[in-house]
Amino acid sequence: MLHIEDDSDIAKVIAVVAHEKFSMEMTTVLKEARKELYADRYDLVLLDLTCRMGKARSCCRI
Repeated sequence: MLHIEDDSDIAKVIAVVAHEKFSMEMTTVLKEARKELYADRYDLVLLDLTCRMGKARSCCRI
């Protein structure tokens, strides 16, 4: 699972809840998220569409 989130509190909560079920990668930077999406295949991507990092929806096109 790749989690793209700019709020560290939300990221921590999701990590605690999901760590038993998923192998997780987390990033707060859209540029890094794009690199991860190109480099690896994920079964699940959790994307904060309202993140302050920029145009989060651009990651949906990858």
